[in-house]
Amino acid sequence: MERKRLYDVLREGRTLPLTLVVAPAGWGKSTIVADWLARDDVTAGWVSLDSGDNDPKRFWRYLLLAAGQAGSAAGPAALRRLDAAGSDVLRDVLPAFVNELASADAQLVLVLDDYHLVTSAQVHATVATLLDRCPPQLHLMLITRADPPLPLSRLRVRGDLAELRADDLRFSAAEAVEFFSRRLEGAGALLSEQDMLRLLARTEGWAAGLQLAALRLRDRPDRSDFIERLTGADWHIVSYLGEEVLATQPAEVRDFLLATSVLNRGRQQVPDRTAGTAQRPLRVRLRRDDPGTRPQPDRADRRRPRPGAAVRAHRPAPGVRDRTARGGASRLLRRGFRAGAVTRRGRVARGCAGLWSCSCSRRWWFRRG
Repeated sequence: MERKRLYDVLREGRTLPLTLVVAPAGWGKSTIVADWLARDDVTAGWVSLDSGDNDPKRFWRYLLLAAGQAGSAAGPAALRRLDAAGSDVLRDVLPAFVNELASADAQLVLVLDDYHLVTSAQVHATVATLLDRCPPQLHLMLITRADPPLPLSRLRVRGDLAELRADDLRFSAAEAVEFFSRRLEGAGALLSEQDMLRLLARTEGWAAGLQLAALRLRDRPDRSDFIERLTGADWHIVSYLGEEVLATQPAEVRDFLLATSVLNRGRQQVPDRTAGTAQRPLRVRLRRDDPGTRPQPDRADRRRPRPGAAVRAHRPAPGVRDRTARGGASRLLRRGFRAGAVTRRGRVARGCAGLWSCSCSRRWWFRRG
């Protein structure tokens, strides 16, 4: 479908050294870049990264091969340097590639998808150096779930950076109308405007949420009632979040999300204490990278654990679960939330039955209409 406002940003960014497309899972980052490349008939080298690409030489081999696949004359000399015994990427390979680019006539667009999987400081240093010495023939596009450790502020101040983030990728009302018109075509009556806006508000324009909702709506005669009851407990949504968000996080992040997912409420210090250890640096990192939890903008005392009911597949030990629930209840009571504290202590007394599988789904980030 046509998303002109996003294509315009990507098109403008083609004249700059870097375009950064950053958002959590399911926001359609790769899809929008691929659609724009096809619509504008842009030939690009595309590298789908994984955790094995943290070796600088391996990373640069894929990057240079992608440049060749895009039809660029740049890359062969740099590849020869890369294969030479004792070569160093920063010292030997990168300067050769920059020189080849500077002498080339054609523009080169390189897309590095899933850049968040790169954790090597050496690889980041080479990419930062490439951007610092970037000739006008090169345009780099990074698709990532978190801001990379690159000199983004400097690029932003220079006007050398184009950005698309989750707020930009969020579907507008007009885009949602077109989306559901296409997805539900031939599956009965289209959604009413009221149902469309309600569904858009509940998913907050999240592309994966809209897609999963469309799949569930195709065979539903009672669409309005289904939309009214739609929450993060829907199994399709739970499975997606479990596979794409929770399962891809490091162990320390999963443990923190699981330990604090029993909390309905909690200002900054509550999740840290409830997790049982000094987790403030981790919470700050999660707030920045947003893999699945962030504060609710409309309620300062509520968090939004978007992995939600995905914890069904990742249950913590009962002792951890019960200790977390009791600690949360005590803090709620001290802060004056008596009803919430009584409810939580009651769950603990009943052995926390259903707490771990249901509590998050009821508080998932879909807004109730």
